[in-house]
Amino acid sequence: MKKILLIIPFLLFVSLPVKADDGDTWIPQSQIELCESLGAEYGIQPELLEALIERESSGQMSAKNGSCYGICQINGAVWGYEYDTEEKQIRKACEMLIGFDCEVDEALSHYSGQKNYKYDGYVEQVLTRSHELEVLHYGGDLSLETIDGDIVF
Repeated sequence: MKKILLIIPFLLFVSLPVKADDGDTWIPQSQIELCESLGAEYGIQPELLEALIERESSGQMSAKNGSCYGICQINGAVWGYEYDTEEKQIRKACEMLIGFDCEVDEALSHYSGQKNYKYDGYVEQVLTRSHELEVLHYGGDLSLETIDGDIVF
């Protein structure tokens, strides 16, 4: 009697973050529209706001980390808990970024909770992603130059 050995392949599914194939943002359209309108109102590139939201919450309004909550991870212990809509979250993020009254990289550092300016992974990730989105939307070169370690667009 012959024995037949059957090899049955199986698939291993791994959960990876979902990202649009074309590299565009994966946050909901409602948030993209708010980034565009509020970005125009406050003079902030919408792609910077989209990159910040991607980094902070992947567009999930239910995101929570300690006292930080929402799509922009507003610190409720510092700013209060009345920022309960996407629009209020993005508006507060705009006000905070403008309120720091400094260059965008330093403002992002303060936004992330640094009391003193620190060019770290958070700042680099948000700026790099913002640049990727700008190139996708408006064209241009994806290469990033650096001057003394700072990214220059």
